[in-house]
Amino acid sequence: MEFPLDRAQPFRHEYCKTLIWQLGVMGQGCKVGVIDTGIDLAWLRGDGDVAKFATIHAYDLTPEREGPDDVSEEHHGSRVIGDILRGAPRAEIHSLRVYGRKHAPTREELAAALEWCAKSDIRVVNLSTSFYGDGCSYNDPCPLCRAINTFALAGDLFTVVVGGDAYTLNEQAEHGDTPALCPALNSPLAWVVEGPEVVDDRAQVLKRSLESASGLSFTTAKFSGGAALLRSVEPRMDLFFTRMAIRRTCLPLREPASGRLGFGRHCFLLAFLCSEGLRAGVNKPSPPVLPQDLGAPSQRKKGAADAAVCEMLQWVAAMPIRHKKWNNALAATGTLVERIKSWAGPLDLALAMHVQASCLEALGLADQASACYDHANAMLNSYLG
Repeated sequence: MEFPLDRAQPFRHEYCKTLIWQLGVMGQGCKVGVIDTGIDLAWLRGDGDVAKFATIHAYDLTPEREGPDDVSEEHHGSRVIGDILRGAPRAEIHSLRVYGRKHAPTREELAAALEWCAKSDIRVVNLSTSFYGDGCSYNDPCPLCRAINTFALAGDLFTVVVGGDAYTLNEQAEHGDTPALCPALNSPLAWVVEGPEVVDDRAQVLKRSLESASGLSFTTAKFSGGAALLRSVEPRMDLFFTRMAIRRTCLPLREPASGRLGFGRHCFLLAFLCSEGLRAGVNKPSPPVLPQDLGAPSQRKKGAADAAVCEMLQWVAAMPIRHKKWNNALAATGTLVERIKSWAGPLDLALAMHVQASCLEALGLADQASACYDHANAMLNSYLG
């Protein structure tokens, strides 16, 4: 089964967000809507430092007006918010509770929540719910799919949805059924993601999510956090520009698993560098800095990193990577690492080697990529002390 690249599986490397933070971006200025089971603030703040300094607003959209608090057994909405804040700790969270104790929201109710987000200047919305087939097709989309498309365009709303729980998809695949998903395949302006790491059945997943404070993590939430980092660079960054930066830097997945939605991996550091490079006009055929000029640190900084190193990496992401010329990107990053390794600090090396590792991974050189990632992460940990 093949799906459009827009449905590519995001698998964000955990260190990417930390590298982006060192460039001065942590989600500040980006409002993120979470349409889910509400929020249990005391539980969330008990989970390490997450949400310790976050700005969080909570709203009740349940029909019975049960309040904004998350009372779900697995703290579903709270976990989603926690994962978003781990990626974008300075984002402003708006929690919309749509699940009551005995009520699952209808498509129309979810559409109303999306409309609220579009009217409230929300830049990213996480919709961690799904429907199956049932009255929705590409040519005749249901009210929810129509709402996603409408409010994405009208409100510049970047919508991240789950196309069906991963365990449900795998259970269907085991029986030879093709998942008929809504809104996964019928809403072109939504970004649909899946969690390939979740392969248990529903009971096992729920049990595992309740066994520890951190529990089950949510791929949609991680993706929403990454999108919030991109949109916080420039809160009014165009929806399609954001999508392009993510889509064009997606790493190809060599052997997609049968029955799972998606066939790519994503490193948000590449999308971040690509968007920064395009915004700065670093999109010419030749790199902005000549290799011979990289023999010493520049006098400028980009966040905590060397500005010349950042400009080179922005060019690599905005030009060869964006055009899927991974061999050219690998050659450029290799030259960069060689030129700076005698003088660069650990953060500059971590940035350059992380992009280099992504190029190796995209070319299917798994062992070399793994070693390069390990080296890059060691450099980052050295910098962080």
